[in-house]
Amino acid sequence: MILKKKYVFNLIFIIFILFNSIKSYDNFYEVNSCSAENCLYPSLCISKTICKCKEGFYNTNLENNGNYENKCKYVMKSSYSPFWVEIITNLGIGHMIIGNYYLGILKLFYIIFTLGFFYYVCMSDANSRKNLGDCFHVFLSVLNLIFCLGLFAWWVVDAIFFGINKYKDIIGVELFDK
Repeated sequence: MILKKKYVFNLIFIIFILFNSIKSYDNFYEVNSCSAENCLYPSLCISKTICKCKEGFYNTNLENNGNYENKCKYVMKSSYSPFWVEIITNLGIGHMIIGNYYLGILKLFYIIFTLGFFYYVCMSDANSRKNLGDCFHVFLSVLNLIFCLGLFAWWVVDAIFFGINKYKDIIGVELFDK
């Protein structure tokens, strides 16, 4: 039984290694003969016919047309600053840092709406509860709780996704985690 667990663990480990090596295949490009002329900085020769982008750079020029000057020129965005900004502020600024402006603005408007609704429910409770029906006030309080829980859930999802580096920048490049 212990032997089977060891084989399952080794199989999962091998799949994990293969997945990690496959996920960044765009950082490699083929050349006729790897040299300093066609494997320009920030690229490195890793074999006789393959150049690889250095860590923190990404190959967005996927055409293999012999123009090696534009290879690996895209500087990847860091994953640490948007992670900590989202953890601390929860305002959508982390999404804006990586270029996902629409999602960041949507989150910011959701927060403003939730806080405004929270203020309205609290003020209607303090000032005019007698004017609002009890059922309507309970409905508003439950709706307010749902909005606040949604805000908390969005914060947790952002913390997890930024933490495990699942978000990508505006052009679809994974974030650089060093």
